[in-house]
Amino acid sequence: MYSLLICEDETLERVTLRKMIEQRYPHIMLLEDARTGKEAVQKAQQFKPDILLMDIKMPEMNGLDAQKQIIAFHPQIKTIIITAHDDFSYAHEAIKYRIFDFLLKPFSSAILYDCIDKILSTPTSRPPVQPAVTEEKTTIQEALDYINSHYLDNLQLTDVASRVHLSEKYFSRYFKEQIGQSFTEYVNQQKVYRAKSLLLHTSVPIYKIAMDLNFSDSAYFTKVFRKYEQLSPLQFRQKHRF
Repeated sequence: MYSLLICEDETLERVTLRKMIEQRYPHIMLLEDARTGKEAVQKAQQFKPDILLMDIKMPEMNGLDAQKQIIAFHPQIKTIIITAHDDFSYAHEAIKYRIFDFLLKPFSSAILYDCIDKILSTPTSRPPVQPAVTEEKTTIQEALDYINSHYLDNLQLTDVASRVHLSEKYFSRYFKEQIGQSFTEYVNQQKVYRAKSLLLHTSVPIYKIAMDLNFSDSAYFTKVFRKYEQLSPLQFRQKHRF
């Protein structure tokens, strides 16, 4: 049975969250709520919950500081941070401290349920805890290594997010913040690099290259290729082949 700890200083919000979870997840054991950041750390140490639902603004200690302490003794925990501010400056801290996802207030029960469902379907094993900077570098490098090895296999964002143990929504934002382009843009760029090599060094027809690179059709392949090279695939081949 999974256990869940709610950390929220507002009584009404604690009650609302508890009701939402009880209605959908009768098999999840709800632990005694925490009302401050320090209390969140204490209860997490005492009960070792599987899931932590915590407001980022808590008395005595904020949510990220509490999470920093919690993962030191309970690295397997899946933490969802609740925030009233859509501020992605938390990104680096969140990756360091293994935040599973952010929920922006006000959020619907459907959004909360979707997040918890993803946690319940995520394997619980993770690597041993590492220093913060190393953890962040490892996360993005693992993602890039996986993409570079599988971008020809109809790779989806959710596949990579699952690989690095992050929610799809959060990974999407984190990837763009770290790499400077979206997941789709990065994958398409790798495909264009591969296409250029095929155009220059083989006589494979353009429609076949588009199929091999898992583009939906030749027209979309041409559109993407032109975006990066300012030439169509045919123009590129004619210009650069000798």
